[in-house]
Amino acid sequence: MEAPPVAKMEQESEIAKEATKVPTSSKVASPRKEQQADPAALASKGETSSQAVPAAPAGTKVVQPERRRSSQGKQGKPAKLILKAHNDYRSQVANGQLQGYPPASDMFELVWDDEMAGVAQAWADQCIKLGETLDHDKVKDRFTTKFKTTGQNLAWDAFNEPLTPKWAARIKSWFDEYPEYDPLYIDRFEERGKLKKFGHFTQVVWAKSRAIGCGYAHYSVPGAERRYEQVYVCNYGPAGNLLGRAIYLQGGQPCGNCSNGTVCDNTTGLCAPPKAPSPAATTESTTTTENSHDHREDR
Repeated sequence: MEAPPVAKMEQESEIAKEATKVPTSSKVASPRKEQQADPAALASKGETSSQAVPAAPAGTKVVQPERRRSSQGKQGKPAKLILKAHNDYRSQVANGQLQGYPPASDMFELVWDDEMAGVAQAWADQCIKLGETLDHDKVKDRFTTKFKTTGQNLAWDAFNEPLTPKWAARIKSWFDEYPEYDPLYIDRFEERGKLKKFGHFTQVVWAKSRAIGCGYAHYSVPGAERRYEQVYVCNYGPAGNLLGRAIYLQGGQPCGNCSNGTVCDNTTGLCAPPKAPSPAATTESTTTTENSHDHREDR
């Protein structure tokens, strides 16, 4: 299945290049169904939130690496690509363009969250022992000031030679799990013992998730069969994959049921945050208000 079209040629080129690269070995961590975490309850147990541990955001527990070298990815330009890819897929679902899936009327446009990205990066930086796999961190260790629970998609690749991040291909692999989920259960998320087969997809298109932050790291592993490993971590707030909850609201027009102060973007079919007025528009509005006020006083 083709990835959704990208508006800018530069992004199209970058995504096309990434999607054609095939890793020597690729693994995707099985998603978890998320449970509610209460910061107050954590505090009563002596556990702290993100602000209490500056070196490791959101309480992420740092494990001393056994890898000899590690290097984390940069989140400037990749952040835009990650956000664009996610919203393209969400738009595809919202507009009823995904085969077998009904349109969504309440799909939020995702926005980037720096704090969640910091938490995701901290987890991506955790090195693991040879022969082991990197699993999800605990929900209570990744909540942020804005979100009590955050969902997580996680994957890693192993190569014989160092390569750059392949975010577009990785996100596409998560979305491409959609044939494994039964659209009959859009209104109430069901695990049915197959979460690892479709849980990345359902989190990517979970309508009520409205923010995302991702991290990336690559490691050199001397002595390993495949010397170079890449780790991808994306956190989503609020968390998706909640049993019994709707993945999205079906029926009606795309973005016909926007909430939380969002507005319908007719181009994407997503519920987007309202755009801030330009300085010129703000000045004009202020002047109009002042003139109106003066007029009322004159009367």
